[in-house]
Amino acid sequence: MIIEEGKTSPAALIVDNIDYDKDPGFIFLMLAHATEIKHRKFVKKIIHSEDTFFKNKVSSHDEYLGTASSLITELRDTENHPVENLANIKYLLDSLFLLITQKGSLKYEYRRDYLHRSENICKNLGISKSTLSRYVKLGLEVTDATSHYRYPAHVTYYWHNALWASRIQALYQAFKLRNRTTIDIIKELQEENKKYETNHGDKSFYDVYANIENPDELEEPDEYYDWKDIIEELEELQNENKSE
Repeated sequence: MIIEEGKTSPAALIVDNIDYDKDPGFIFLMLAHATEIKHRKFVKKIIHSEDTFFKNKVSSHDEYLGTASSLITELRDTENHPVENLANIKYLLDSLFLLITQKGSLKYEYRRDYLHRSENICKNLGISKSTLSRYVKLGLEVTDATSHYRYPAHVTYYWHNALWASRIQALYQAFKLRNRTTIDIIKELQEENKKYETNHGDKSFYDVYANIENPDELEEPDEYYDWKDIIEELEELQNENKSE
């Protein structure tokens, strides 16, 4: 809680004493620290990846101010359930980080007691382990802990609610797209190319369309052009990657 025994907590003091006219990166770090303090029973620390690059200027100042304001409100909140409060704060903190950085990601290190086994998450959500695995690919948070306790308690709060689940998926995709490396894009294009080859008896694009002079006369010209675009982009990126 922010207020304890009638006294203002350290987290509230941080929020109250931030100069919000300062650099967004500095403000973010202070709000992340306030989160660590408020939810110290759940969170050990919040760190950003080494490849993080903060923007010189925030593109949407109104969105930045709105997100920061909502985050401050949640940091001050004393009524909501602690797990739900952390879930709300984490979503806003991640959203703020996405707004003020060009690249990078956040890592949350949680206390052991805050992490659950997959069996508990499946039971709470009423899903199978295969569905849980699918959710993870869509953005459900899982830590890299070596034990069986890898799922933060708040994932149940997120994924029990369709609206929250869609928000988490959108945020996950936004981070995934902006943090993609050339190798990641090459792998994605190779997977798309493989799907086309499989649909054509494991034949390559050049084998399938070897004798085609006018693609527009094909029964499905769109497929030709889509596949051709994939091949051209894949070859271009592979050549660039070799030269680096």
